[in-house]
Amino acid sequence: MKGIYKIIDDEKVAVKINLSEVKKVYTQAQSIANLIAGQLKKRTRSRQVIKTLLTRLAAEREVRGAKIEVSGRLDESDIAQTKKIVQGKMPLSTIDSNIDVGRAEVTTSYGKIGIKVLIYKGKIWQKRNKNYANTKEN
Repeated sequence: MKGIYKIIDDEKVAVKINLSEVKKVYTQAQSIANLIAGQLKKRTRSRQVIKTLLTRLAAEREVRGAKIEVSGRLDESDIAQTKKIVQGKMPLSTIDSNIDVGRAEVTTSYGKIGIKVLIYKGKIWQKRNKNYANTKEN
């Protein structure tokens, strides 16, 4: 708690922390980004890490689509690369998309690697539109 007050640099500000347990790790984009960061820190091949996580994401019921983007000096290469893999639907242009975004950064011995995870969980207003359609018919 004292470390948080050092970051804020003002002890007059009241800080309240609520911790909540994540029941399904593979439905949260930030937790997936942190999992990828941990794997890349251990020098696991980036393509293998992404593929295994996407197969686990496909098994989740809530997840309709996912996009994982990893960029930097991947697999100790001399030139920086960007690897993107998309699975399922990923409608980024529609307003009513429920998209969870997670970002992480890993510092390795050969440079920094950036990780971006997008998870599409369906439409936000889908239930509201169904209720409206039911009332309109009556």
